[in-house]
Amino acid sequence: SNTKYVAFWLQWNNNQGAYAQVGSVSGTTITFGSVTQVAVDSTTWSWISCDYDKVNEVVMYMLGQSSGSVYGATISGTTINESTTRGQYGENLGSGQIVSDQKGGFMSCYIRSDGADQYVRAGTYNSSGDITLGSATGGDNGYATQVYRNMSSLAYSPDDDKWVAVFSKASGTYQTHFSIATRSGTTATQPASPSGYNSGAGVNTIFYDTKNKYFVQLNRRNGSGAQTLRTLQINAAGNGVTVGQTVDAFD
Repeated sequence: SNTKYVAFWLQWNNNQGAYAQVGSVSGTTITFGSVTQVAVDSTTWSWISCDYDKVNEVVMYMLGQSSGSVYGATISGTTINESTTRGQYGENLGSGQIVSDQKGGFMSCYIRSDGADQYVRAGTYNSSGDITLGSATGGDNGYATQVYRNMSSLAYSPDDDKWVAVFSKASGTYQTHFSIATRSGTTATQPASPSGYNSGAGVNTIFYDTKNKYFVQLNRRNGSGAQTLRTLQINAAGNGVTVGQTVDAFD
């Protein structure tokens, strides 16, 4: 909210597992609540992604491991109340991200480490944070298991009511691939095959600019160690991405 946030992190040492903590902000002072272990059914998480639905006041977090999961929670003061009804992916998630549409639903994108394909899955949650996860759709392959499976990002446009997922493709020429995703209940749809352009091998990230109504995406530039920052828009047909101008390229 305007005065409160939740931080998530992973620990691999003595207290292995996923943890969270509420921070309350007053002026320039942050007061923290108690550290809470979340997702206690496993301690072998390799990454974590989270988002917050400020309309329905539900926190959601997606964790990757040999069998990835997504959890929901509510916050009372500085207390984190994790729901016991979670969504299980049932497969190894090499990377991923979860983003809410602020309407009681979310989209998740991920790259499997076994098979290294890209998928999206939608889900819903109630006011208690109980998660219902839908089936996977996608399957575009060509993501090298050992390296490029760690490159995926997701952003939501409330103006289009669509998500854009970004993946780094490793087979043949390195490419940044985009996929449109829509949600109806727990059903996710990708209206067209992912498309893309040549880029360097490296991390992608994307966000939506609500003021100017376009996506902004950052990736490694093809053939060098420099980065490219560019704008993107969903096309008129709503089934693909139009790559706009390069805002900047820098070392």
